[in-house]
Amino acid sequence: MSTERGSKKRKTRSGCSGIELASAFHVLQKFRDKIKTEDLVEPDDSNLESVELDMEIDEDALAQLDSLLEWMDSKIKRTKKSRAFSSANSTLVSDIQITEGPPLSLKDDVAQRVDAARLAGADHFMTSGNMHKLLDMLLRLVARPSEASARTWVDAFLYRASAMLPPTKQMVLNVEYNVSPVSVPTASGSEVILVGFIDYTVVVTNDVKIARELCYIYLSCSHFL
Repeated sequence: MSTERGSKKRKTRSGCSGIELASAFHVLQKFRDKIKTEDLVEPDDSNLESVELDMEIDEDALAQLDSLLEWMDSKIKRTKKSRAFSSANSTLVSDIQITEGPPLSLKDDVAQRVDAARLAGADHFMTSGNMHKLLDMLLRLVARPSEASARTWVDAFLYRASAMLPPTKQMVLNVEYNVSPVSVPTASGSEVILVGFIDYTVVVTNDVKIARELCYIYLSCSHFL
């Protein structure tokens, strides 16, 4: 029975969370930095506090403190935080070292491009005129209190984009693609696990066979989920 109790004690782990560990590390690191600063000051009558500090803390204690700080730092960096794609913000994007690209700007021949875009897909169901009719219907039909409502508008633009493709290309659209957990390194040296759903994935291909296979795969996956 004593052996069983001992094994249970050995399995006991600290309940310290990642936030608590980081806070403790911050406090101890500030204390260690203060000691280093005090060590650089020559002891004299006007600096009695530094003399008392140097006398009370020996080299062995400092070595143990440095070892503890090193362990805590490695523990914090090894800790993997899970983040859902839906909760991604600018701080997370910056931490995983994704930078913004250059701003978009209209080309000089924008008027000609607009006219060409209106004519694209003229023989398709989702013509430019039909897309505007659909958007007008959505404006009068769909309430807009949530992100889910906005997807009806996004869908319309994606349908129109598929109709504007050249005849040699085909688009495969997948909604709410389930992404398996993937570990991504951060700028601070730790790792973050990204998991969740991506609202849309779009694949454009020249191969009709590949497009059909992708549609079949997506439909099969949604059937088993």
